Amino acid sequence: MDVGLLHFYTDNQGSKVENPRHIRKSEKVLKRLQRRVSSKVKGSNKRKKAINKLGRKYLKVSRQRKDFAMKLARCVVTSNDVVVFEALRVWNMVKNRHLAKKVSTMLHDECSSIGWNTMVKCWQDSCSSTSTMERKLD
Repeated sequence: MDVGLLHFYTDNQGSKVENPRHIRKSEKVLKRLQRRVSSKVKGSNKRKKAINKLGRKYLKVSRQRKDFAMKLARCVVTSNDVVVFEALRVWNMVKNRHLAKKVSTMLHDECSSIGWNTMVKCWQDSCSSTSTMERKLD
């Protein structure tokens, strides 16, 4: 498995799975909700409601990412006998200022973002639950 920025992963047959970019799709709504929170008076009930709406939107994006990773991992593991994926040095990629935003939105774990590391964990969990071998390459 080869993971990348343009395509979420490419397998050995050359088929590519697009990166769904859940946070990018909901960025406009999140900005609007954040502005609504900041315009409310601190301590008011309307601010609490606005914070609740914002939190629910972030939770929805988080669950979309986790759902995508779990379904994709299960599909990959069931269709292959051996899964080999590359070990990425993501922190070094974040240091590159041209890649930083793309990589960092994919970097964090389940709470804020579904990234390559979480996808690899899902693959490992799926491989351990089935009879599929998994290996990490540098």
